[in-house]
Amino acid sequence: MFSKTALIGAIAVTTVVAVGLTAGSVWAIRGVAKDVWGNTESTITLRQPGGGACTITGKETEVSVKKDKKITWTVVNHCATAQTVSLGNFRAAAAGTQTNCANATEGGATWPFQGRDAIADRQVTVDPADDGDIKQKAKNLGSSPVEFHFDICLGGTKVDPRLVVDP
Repeated sequence: MFSKTALIGAIAVTTVVAVGLTAGSVWAIRGVAKDVWGNTESTITLRQPGGGACTITGKETEVSVKKDKKITWTVVNHCATAQTVSLGNFRAAAAGTQTNCANATEGGATWPFQGRDAIADRQVTVDPADDGDIKQKAKNLGSSPVEFHFDICLGGTKVDPRLVVDP
């Protein structure tokens, strides 16, 4: 027979799993949301502090995704005008030399996604009070995680988080 503690613990775990599955099937892991299929969602937030220039005020410092899984960067625009955000300069080195995101890769790095590396597939223009997505499907040909540094560009500014593609 089951003890009351074991039975209550089993019911609690079942309830948490059931609530997680029915409440949109998304869990936050290190500030990044993962769905039940292993896809990753990351948010980039744009704001105009003090009414000045629109800037990137929120983003994850590291995003991880498994190979053959999708990653979606959702750009949320809280600025007064439409904004274009681009991803680029995927590289091994922490510091990059590019001033914008015109290049998909830098320093001989390979493109870490299965999709095209064209700028149209790496950027989104988002109207005020709206959001838009940049989507890619990760690839990793090895058996170890592969790390990339990359840039998120908005106008003349860029920030540089890290991407980890797990095998």
